[in-house]
Amino acid sequence: MKIVMANVGHGLCMLMESEKQYIQIDCGAGNNSFSKKACESFFRNIYYFEWADKFILSHFHSDHYNGLLYLCKNKNRRFFYNLKDIYFPGIPKIVRDNEDLGSKIFLYLLSINNRILGNSSGSMEYDFLEVMKCLNNTSFNYKPLFQGDIIEGTNIKVIWPPKKMFMNEEISNKIVKAIEKFEEALEEDKKLAEIYERIMKNEKFFDYFHKEGIFKSKYRLEEEKILKRKKEELPEITKEANTLLRKVANYFSIGFYEGNKVLFMGDAEGYNIRHMVEYLKKENMDYFKYFIAPHHGTHWDDSLIDIIWDNLLVSKSGKYSLRKEYIRYSSNLFSKIFITEYFGDIILPEIYKCFGISGIMAEC
Repeated sequence: MKIVMANVGHGLCMLMESEKQYIQIDCGAGNNSFSKKACESFFRNIYYFEWADKFILSHFHSDHYNGLLYLCKNKNRRFFYNLKDIYFPGIPKIVRDNEDLGSKIFLYLLSINNRILGNSSGSMEYDFLEVMKCLNNTSFNYKPLFQGDIIEGTNIKVIWPPKKMFMNEEISNKIVKAIEKFEEALEEDKKLAEIYERIMKNEKFFDYFHKEGIFKSKYRLEEEKILKRKKEELPEITKEANTLLRKVANYFSIGFYEGNKVLFMGDAEGYNIRHMVEYLKKENMDYFKYFIAPHHGTHWDDSLIDIIWDNLLVSKSGKYSLRKEYIRYSSNLFSKIFITEYFGDIILPEIYKCFGISGIMAEC
């Protein structure tokens, strides 16, 4: 088992091994659209990432895939994968009053991401699958992931998102508020309205709703497809809608485990953390060698007290603090914490001289 976590600050770009298959998870950093920082870290570790057979996008936040946009746009740093399979979060059905709010939220999220990315980068070449076609040398399969799925050729089992989510008060209030704010933004922000209308008419965006598919031909980014426009300040209403939709997107973030080796919870909120822990208990899984802390170590739920880990991995910058509960409630006295902010690029297993939670020097 090998794990590589590149130092991208507040974002994620990592690689892990399962059954001799190498899986890259995300490639992004910060809030800027074309993340040069993510790519610099990527190229420092390119020997490892060239091995990738599969790619998982944990969720639709730009700080988890904007490095791919940078690679795609900057030809002098262009890197070509040979990926066989690409995965992304399935969109759960969230039904209220005979309306599927999950699909609506997803289309709104795509629209706001495209508005934000296009505004800050000058490029409208933003769609995830289109970018992956740009960067991949061969045809690839793509598939949304749901709870219970096992990634082909690996021991990775998906524990979130489910195919159907039930609206409790916590989710309901946030989703409804995000929907209302986005629809207000549509009225005031003409460019956002144009993007949303185009998405609704363009069938490629609905690939994300398909059970699975395949891109059979090679693709190279054509210059005429890069639509440049003048950068401008976003309307406040659009910024507010983006903030609310980003929060809701965390509820769809992929979670998985790989035997007793790795537990990954993406950018999960407390709601999905609780449900993932419940799922793990039913599977009799409560110990993991490596645990990637949810949302860069800033999200916590007390249900995690029931999970034991040897090594906590955190991809973060100085802007955010690691939740103290990760130290306070560790069930393993010799648990070790690796934070990219302090360790730089993390490559495990390697010999690190580091302090365990007990303060005792240990070899990791």
